[in-house]
Amino acid sequence: MAMICKRYTGRPFVLSTGTHLESLRFRARLAESLSVPVSKVQGWVLGEHGENAFIAWSSVKIDGLSLEERLEEVDETLKSEVLSYILSVSRRIIDGLGATEFGPAASFRDIVRAIVRNTNEVMPVASPIRFEGIGEPVFVSAPTRLGSSIGPVLINRLSADEKLRLKSAAESVYQTYLTALKSLEVR
Repeated sequence: MAMICKRYTGRPFVLSTGTHLESLRFRARLAESLSVPVSKVQGWVLGEHGENAFIAWSSVKIDGLSLEERLEEVDETLKSEVLSYILSVSRRIIDGLGATEFGPAASFRDIVRAIVRNTNEVMPVASPIRFEGIGEPVFVSAPTRLGSSIGPVLINRLSADEKLRLKSAAESVYQTYLTALKSLEVR
């Protein structure tokens, strides 16, 4: 939607909430699973909404410690359960309530607050990123510094595998964008 918005409005800059909401839900779920306050959990869900969303486990910190430093043994079942929850929670909310309302509002609030107050927080929002082999910049969620100016995008903080997954998500977003363009041009 952000790519379509940018194309048809001609605005010089468009920003999408990206996977910030998924990241909020991820941190809440991980905090619950580890019995720690959510304020002690940091980490991002990146990529896009849906099947190409992924947890950037390299970004996870519990009270300043990596997951590996915090836990004697990282349980892969925990990681799998948390990811499964993240990939399904929006659908369950929509099926139960008919829409998601409060989560997106919290996401908008955080992003606007970071920009207006110039906090320079890093959030997983989607701004245009150029990837090799993709015809134009793609709006895909990546860790991005938000303040009075937007950026930089901090892809260098990701592991090699996470960078590959981000590119895969970008390719998927780009294909969806091209499909949407064709649909809009037909009308």
